[in-house]
Amino acid sequence: MRQTIEPDDPANPEVPPFASPDAGLVQIRNSSSLPIGMGFLVTPDLVVTCAHVVNAALDRDPGERAPIPPSAEITVTFPLAPDEKRDNRTEMASRMGRVLRFVPPGRLPGDDIALLRLDKPAPAQAGVTILADVRNVAPDNDELGIFGAPMGTTLAVHFDARFAGKTNQSWVQIEDAGGTGTFATGGFSGGRVWSYRHEAAIGVVVAKHTSEMLRIAFMIPARTIARSLPEVPVEQRPLGPYYCQIWTLFSGAFFLFVTAHLLANRINGFPDALSLGFGNQVVAAFFGAVVGAALLPVQLLTLIRFARAFRLHDWWMRLPRFGHMTMPDRPTRSRLAAALTLFLLVVFPLYCQFHFMNAVYRQAKIYIYTGDSFGYTTGELLAMGQSCDVRTIHLCTHPDAGLFSLVSPKPLPPTEPGLPEQRRPLAYFDNTYHIGARDLPTPNSVTFFPIIEPLFVLLGTVTALFLIVRLAVLLRLPPSSRLQR
Repeated sequence: MRQTIEPDDPANPEVPPFASPDAGLVQIRNSSSLPIGMGFLVTPDLVVTCAHVVNAALDRDPGERAPIPPSAEITVTFPLAPDEKRDNRTEMASRMGRVLRFVPPGRLPGDDIALLRLDKPAPAQAGVTILADVRNVAPDNDELGIFGAPMGTTLAVHFDARFAGKTNQSWVQIEDAGGTGTFATGGFSGGRVWSYRHEAAIGVVVAKHTSEMLRIAFMIPARTIARSLPEVPVEQRPLGPYYCQIWTLFSGAFFLFVTAHLLANRINGFPDALSLGFGNQVVAAFFGAVVGAALLPVQLLTLIRFARAFRLHDWWMRLPRFGHMTMPDRPTRSRLAAALTLFLLVVFPLYCQFHFMNAVYRQAKIYIYTGDSFGYTTGELLAMGQSCDVRTIHLCTHPDAGLFSLVSPKPLPPTEPGLPEQRRPLAYFDNTYHIGARDLPTPNSVTFFPIIEPLFVLLGTVTALFLIVRLAVLLRLPPSSRLQR
């Protein structure tokens, strides 16, 4: 089923088509004003086409490899844009273009491609084609759209096509979905290959006539176009077929986790089984901080990767569509959906992270085991004014026990009179430290590693802040294919 992203205001004809099969389509005409090939706009004033189409437009041999004279001009028309008035006549909208880059026809896969610069920007209603280099997704059975005028006609029309397979490292054979081979004629050369599945142009058509009976069309993929024409903006999409599905499951689970632990920290008597605090507010905040420091950067990295892959789209379409569980990946549907995505999956988890860190700093107590590990008895620590819990295991606070400080063990008594005291080994592992609050209605504490775990939380949080700034920059950048209008 074909699906396309509609323009912001379909009822307004001034809004250029975007990410649709009609966006950016142009025809290349010769000196007699006859259409001899196609092209497509990648910016309002840059047109991608084939080198042999440029040769034909200048009345040269299609296989000519000589450079194009700088003064040569080529007529470019816009069949889907409204007509324009010129010299008291209404004509098809047109512009004059000069060759900016010319890779002549040849035997190499990257040959036979050209880039034209228009004398002034194309009509806004012509739109701009989004060119995408889609990777890690097999193109099998993809429905394609080809637009052009069959040889001997002037009316450009749409044709359905499909992949037939790769022919070398760069070219891909395509064929008419109806099996007629109609679009494998010169009138389609230079046209873009539209993928309905990925809602983007993925290459340019090169028509080849092997015989009168056999006509085969090939596509120069976007990856090759990007190498040959560095001025052309191309979206690099290395996401894979299940990106949105995996991101939806991950971000949904992460959102539920931080929400549950926020509630567990704020609400006394929150159900034990719904958080890792098991009813203890401080332990819930501790696990929220540690897990948040680990997962929030991962969440942001997935959003940044998607934003880069859809960098030519408007800002609100540079975020993945939450809940999209089918292939391929899709951006958000609206600005509201994008705003909700940022609030619920970026701003809210960040707020929770700072809340958890503040709760741990203000409410958490660091406990040590009494006994051989440190040499302190429960009675000694109680006499020092510390708090102890002796209901199950003997855990006590210590003046030196903190998030970033360690307790020095008491020296061992001498083995024989007159000998010096022996130094105990530094106690750190084997559950020697706990964090939590054992004086709450639901007493609980968990194993804790001073210095290391707090530093991990700080590092993860700082990394998340850096990534949020990076994501904000990516979202604020204007779509490079539509910078000038």
